[in-house]
Amino acid sequence: MASKPKLKYDIEDMKKAVSAVNKKEKNVYQASKLYQVPRSSLQNIVDGKATLGNTKFGPKPALGDHEPLLVHWIEAMSQRGFPITTQNLLASVGKIAKEMGVDQLFNGNPGKKWFKLFMKRNPSIAKRTVEKVTKSRSLVTKTHILNCSIVQ
Repeated sequence: MASKPKLKYDIEDMKKAVSAVNKKEKNVYQASKLYQVPRSSLQNIVDGKATLGNTKFGPKPALGDHEPLLVHWIEAMSQRGFPITTQNLLASVGKIAKEMGVDQLFNGNPGKKWFKLFMKRNPSIAKRTVEKVTKSRSLVTKTHILNCSIVQ
């Protein structure tokens, strides 16, 4: 597997180069040579086509701003005792994508690759095996246990 793409410059050097170009002390070519940053990257930042903090490569997630809401929903359902299975998640994401109008990215429901990358983007969610617990066991609390006296 290929390694992650890395920046070919130091961010501090790029800040200095952008500052020099904006103050009209140097042109883009001169600043790129002086601060040893890529000319095209410097040009894009100066023109406003890119931002200095934008260092993520590749396309944005299909759900965009809705992804954190999806993560919150998964965590909330899990805390309430209703863990979400992979199939449930994929079906829910398919419905959300259809409502958003981005269902052309998925053929109905997202696939295994989307799920794998979703899990990688959201490490707070872990895939676990669900333990089946009866209703009577789930209703037992710490106070119930403390109130039960072994010695009577």
